[in-house]
Amino acid sequence: MELFLQSGAYLASTPGITLDTKWQGAKGFFSGGLFLLRATGQGLLWFSTYGGCHTVDVGQQYPSYIVDNTHMVAFTSGLQYQVQKVGGMKSLFLSGEGLVCYFQGRGRVWLQTRNPSSLASFLNAFRPVKSRG
Repeated sequence: MELFLQSGAYLASTPGITLDTKWQGAKGFFSGGLFLLRATGQGLLWFSTYGGCHTVDVGQQYPSYIVDNTHMVAFTSGLQYQVQKVGGMKSLFLSGEGLVCYFQGRGRVWLQTRNPSSLASFLNAFRPVKSRG
């Protein structure tokens, strides 16, 4: 099986798994990373999520599926995806939100229930800052 992982999601694998990178171009820039990690071969693969992990079978349960780009963790090779804008340009550039991954085809998508960027934004207010002077 061939699986594509969002950058930072890979945790471990057995020796039968081969890892490679896949260039995403501009689509990757807007979906959160310029590269996807491509895992192929026979064996076990572990990946990490922030929060709970939820799977969706696209093409079986749903003919297509839309996922917030910060919640997508991995997907199988039978799926094609496009990064699309939701809302206006103001929400896209001022809030950093408004991008989704639109999946079509036949395969499985793994989602994380939490958004790592939201945690980082929350913790930033508590970060010690040196004062000048």
